[in-house]
Amino acid sequence: MEFAVSKEKNKEKFTYNQKISLRTLQKHLLLLRLEEHVILITFITGGILGRILLQGMPSVEPITFFAVLAGSLFGKRRGAISGATAWHLSNFFMFGGQGPWTFVHILSGAFAGYLGGFLEKKGGYIKTVAIMVSATLFFELTMNISSGFFFGFGMFISFISAAPFIIVHLLSNIGF
Repeated sequence: MEFAVSKEKNKEKFTYNQKISLRTLQKHLLLLRLEEHVILITFITGGILGRILLQGMPSVEPITFFAVLAGSLFGKRRGAISGATAWHLSNFFMFGGQGPWTFVHILSGAFAGYLGGFLEKKGGYIKTVAIMVSATLFFELTMNISSGFFFGFGMFISFISAAPFIIVHLLSNIGF
């Protein structure tokens, strides 16, 4: 009889210990998710503030860098969200504001963050530079095509007039 009672107590104690362990694990996972969200918000804010502070220098912006970094640390989806969000929110504080180019900005920010997801937390220098160049060229290509389309300049004029800005944009993003 004593053996059965002590076995019951051990069973209850074990179940109680399992519940405490599960609750502790849930709290730790919640803290990890919160930490991840705080880091992503910091990346978005850094991109926005960097773009605002550097708006005196045409084509110099850190949003692509932060989107690629978010993608490499937290995956393609979160990188895309952080890049798109940073571009959209930064347009509220820029001299041009929101306009038909906002969609292109959001698309290119999402693309940069998505490409950053291919770095898999330990991409080499060459792979990182290749992704930054690809994201920047995608931005410039879509932006110049849409500028030629929206403003009626024509594609050739749009690309020729943007050539110095494309070079500055490429060099600054590689520098970041």
